[in-house]
Amino acid sequence: MENNTKATTTDSTANCGHTVLTTVLSLEEILRDAVRRQATYQVQFVDYDLNTWTAPCILTQERMDMLLTDASIRKVRLELEF
Repeated sequence: MENNTKATTTDSTANCGHTVLTTVLSLEEILRDAVRRQATYQVQFVDYDLNTWTAPCILTQERMDMLLTDASIRKVRLELEF
């Protein structure tokens, strides 16, 4: 019979004694939350210089859909307020 149980340990020296739970979000989940918070965003297209970005805009659902499907986008910069 095969035993499929896995043992896990927490290395308290590596994280200063605090247990860290890692949450990995997809780009779509991050953008959906940003739309809800009315975040501003900027885009860097592949043909832009590395320090050139579009003007800041409020992220909407339609713009989020564009960000997820537009292959000409190199980077997206989000600004969220807490």
